[in-house]
Amino acid sequence: MRWLCYNCNTVNEEKASVCSKCAASRPVGSIPSVPLTNAEILQSINTARAKQQSALAPLMILLATGALYLTVGAFRWTLRGALLLVAALFIHECGHLAAMKWCRYKNLKMLFIPFLGAVASGQSDEQDACKIATISIAGPLVGLLAGGLAVLSGLLAHNDVLIGFAYQSVLLNGFNLLPILPLDGGHIVNELLLAKFPKVEACFKGATAVALLAWAAKTGAWALGGIGVFLLMTLKVSYGMAAAGNRLRDADGMRGGDLTEEKVSKIRNEILAANPEIDKPGNPERLPRAIASTWADINKNFPSRQTATVFLAGYLVVLLALVPIGLLASRAIRGDHGAAAVNAQGNVKLAKGDAEGAISDYNQAIALSPADPVLYINRGIARYLKGDLDGGIADLNSGLARRSDDATGLYFRGRAKAAKGDFTGAISDYDLAVQLKADDPYYFVHRGFAKTRVGVFDGATRDLERAIALNAKNGDAWSNRGYLKDLYGDFAGAAQYYETAAALLPKADFIRFHWALVLRRQSADESRVGLEAAIQECKYPWTRTIGDFLVGRLTEEDFLRKAGTGGAQREQRRQCQAFYYAGMIHLVRKEFQPARDLLAKSIATNAIALDEFGLARAELARIDAPRLPTEADRPQATQP
Repeated sequence: MRWLCYNCNTVNEEKASVCSKCAASRPVGSIPSVPLTNAEILQSINTARAKQQSALAPLMILLATGALYLTVGAFRWTLRGALLLVAALFIHECGHLAAMKWCRYKNLKMLFIPFLGAVASGQSDEQDACKIATISIAGPLVGLLAGGLAVLSGLLAHNDVLIGFAYQSVLLNGFNLLPILPLDGGHIVNELLLAKFPKVEACFKGATAVALLAWAAKTGAWALGGIGVFLLMTLKVSYGMAAAGNRLRDADGMRGGDLTEEKVSKIRNEILAANPEIDKPGNPERLPRAIASTWADINKNFPSRQTATVFLAGYLVVLLALVPIGLLASRAIRGDHGAAAVNAQGNVKLAKGDAEGAISDYNQAIALSPADPVLYINRGIARYLKGDLDGGIADLNSGLARRSDDATGLYFRGRAKAAKGDFTGAISDYDLAVQLKADDPYYFVHRGFAKTRVGVFDGATRDLERAIALNAKNGDAWSNRGYLKDLYGDFAGAAQYYETAAALLPKADFIRFHWALVLRRQSADESRVGLEAAIQECKYPWTRTIGDFLVGRLTEEDFLRKAGTGGAQREQRRQCQAFYYAGMIHLVRKEFQPARDLLAKSIATNAIALDEFGLARAELARIDAPRLPTEADRPQATQP
């Protein structure tokens, strides 16, 4: 882009800040553009041809875009899946680059494009349809060879990573072989059969766009749909440019020789008639690039029928080779080694909190490898976390029967048993888990919790102290210490432990509820509990309902009515909690009879896995015999 001096009408270069003739300052704002002359366009084209890129720039582009692709891929899929896909894409594009090198292309580079894949590019002084077809098929060919070697090596070495890479490579390269633009298969068909006939090529691009849009509508692959929209939007212009090149190809004196100003002028007139927007201000390099591209297209070499037939036969051979490699990779990914890969996918989903999705993956993995105990243990854990206690215990029993030294499986079976009220069975499982792995604080936290339920208070205290010694920031351990103090009636001690737990677990609503109640028992200031703020942050409606009741925004009648909604299991838990909290409000007011009645109703729900059940039982005992419990008051239970 150059600018025109308003003072003397001298044309100045873009970088000049004052006029070269009269020294007038460059105007501010909209500056009249001056079209490039044919000589300047020719000079720009020759300069671009001679320009050599640095060796470092392509490497930096590759690393930066590769890191971006991995980041996006890890967020969308998994880090392992993203790494395997990047490896498959890299090998595929290396095939293209090797073919470009063989065809004497220069300024080679590769970059990754998130959600789309990767692209390799280079520059050539001549256009040859056979070379373009060779470069196009080289990527899928090298990718399929790598995939075939990977699946064979993976099966021999029992390596899931190699099998996973092979599967990704087959999918990627098989997709790229489809005869759809801008995929490699589409370029092969277009270069060998259609590029010489602009109308036919335009029809092919239109059909490609429709196919991509249909694919996107069916699969939700919006990136492919975007390509389809782009093809449709540019179809008229691309046809006009191709037709212009075709006309110039047949014109006398245009083909061969060097590009001259006269040829530049003819090409310029033709392509501006097809696309006037190409010469608009804002991108002075756009017109020279378009003329250089059209000049290369004018001198493009197209294959004879025999040559095109040979190339298409090679394309079909590669397509046929895809079938056995694809079947082998598909069977491998669905075999015993594939079960491990599907299991890994389930583990990732479970870590993200998607228990239902994890169970679906574990179901598939078990169908592929029904003898693997780890798969049953993992599915049992997922079922427990989803709330299916019986199904979780059944799966864990099945897995642990064949792999009894799985500490994690034993720990979660203990949690499932505790949730069903089988605290003795839970303690037994926790004991075995602790023997196998004595450095996990949560094993001691949950064993301590179970011991409180069977009256082994000293053992519970030791377990919770051990958990805190292993991790002083374990909020659950501090919370359970507070719970033990609460049971004994040591409300001052309970308040201290609850406060520590609340600081470590700021979103644990029930800790604040218990903390507020023990402070009220002592007529102490409960402002530091931050109950009002905590209620606003409550994740679940029911916990928010409890909070509203405790701060007086909900009447007892409405509170108890809301507890009676939902399924039977939910109602049991909600009513146990509602009767307890309602009873505690009466107890704080020293209204002992209604407090006793409500606490008795809380116990009658038999929701023994809840803290509120144990606290209601302890409070009821204190109402009936108002003194601190002693050793004689402890429930009779076998010391685990």
